[in-house]
Amino acid sequence: MADIYRLEEYPEHQKTVIILMKTGGLLSMIGCGFIMRDIVIKYNKGERIRLTHKIVGEMSLALFWASFFSPFMSTWMGKFKNKCL
Repeated sequence: MADIYRLEEYPEHQKTVIILMKTGGLLSMIGCGFIMRDIVIKYNKGERIRLTHKIVGEMSLALFWASFFSPFMSTWMGKFKNKCL
């Protein structure tokens, strides 16, 4: 019985979509991390955190986890037998 989760068995356009999803999710998580880091640095310095910063911080935290579980991890649910990914 052939293993249907091998990356070599996917068509070329599906491989491209998988790589783009992982890259997009990773970039989104990095951007959200920088936003949250900026807010935490301001908080630790004792500066006033405005309401807009609080809202953007909460949205960044939610988007971080949404990016982690949706585009980044959704393509790793199968058993890939590939050394690249």
